[in-house]
Amino acid sequence: MTQRAATQTSPTRDLNAMFLDELFPTSPHIEIPWSRRLFPPRDFWTGTLATGLNPELDAGSFDGTHIVEYGSGTGVVSGGLRVSKKGGISSTAVDITDVAATATHRFLAGSLALTDVFTATSDLLANVPASRTRKINKGKCAAVWCLPQLEYGDAQRLAAMAEAERELKKPEGVILEKPAEPFDPFSHYYIGDGRPSDKAGLGLNERAIQETNERLPNADIFAIFAGRPGFGNVRKIFTDNKRDITVIHKAMVPHHVESSLAIMAEREVELGQDFEFFADPNGKIRLNAAQAEARRGHEELYHWLYVVKSPALKR
Repeated sequence: MTQRAATQTSPTRDLNAMFLDELFPTSPHIEIPWSRRLFPPRDFWTGTLATGLNPELDAGSFDGTHIVEYGSGTGVVSGGLRVSKKGGISSTAVDITDVAATATHRFLAGSLALTDVFTATSDLLANVPASRTRKINKGKCAAVWCLPQLEYGDAQRLAAMAEAERELKKPEGVILEKPAEPFDPFSHYYIGDGRPSDKAGLGLNERAIQETNERLPNADIFAIFAGRPGFGNVRKIFTDNKRDITVIHKAMVPHHVESSLAIMAEREVELGQDFEFFADPNGKIRLNAAQAEARRGHEELYHWLYVVKSPALKR
């Protein structure tokens, strides 16, 4: 599938600034509010997910649908799926950080003036009322997400990383000073619960599948995954939870240079299986995580992104 070209920016425009119709072409021309405390709308993951979702929008997959998004960030995906032609009819959006949950609500209910919007600071569906998920599950619904896929085994150190991120940035998201090293955002990581899929960095995503199965079995799932642990491991967390998946889009993208791969290098030894990276954008020169970490920040480094669709458990 061919990537959609991004709209060119003027020399005076913030390079991170973006309009919603650049990601979702049938949506209104509305600028996406952005804070440096969140991933920018031009992030490779956001663009790849939107590119994969657009043909589904055109085909009516979200027409009259209740949209449930985990890890909503700026709210751009929920927004695009609501206001595009053949879009959804209600929004439930959650994020583990209050900054993101607030930004999502302001974008959906404020900038886009949408109604039937529920947002919450929540670990997946934990803070979403059961009455709402029961109501959503009675109709056509879809769970959509882009969640962290780097497991961090040290909860105390990750909490310190989050605090350092808060200290580094003003409330409005302006960086106070440039770090000596590339800044590694807290939002790239999650704390695992010891399940086997944590070793592949997929534990949080497996939890998302399981919570969707339990509380929204009527929901189709649309999600984005890095190919770093090998796509077989991605497929496994679905099939282990009675879900089929289809790849609806894939793209080769640069690795986020600030994200350390040291833990992946350790985990591939534990798994007895190399993670998958590439030294070139054509995917000809394969690297494992240890090799990728050695060149991170110094030489080119890439990996696949996959957008997948999983049909509802029951209708």
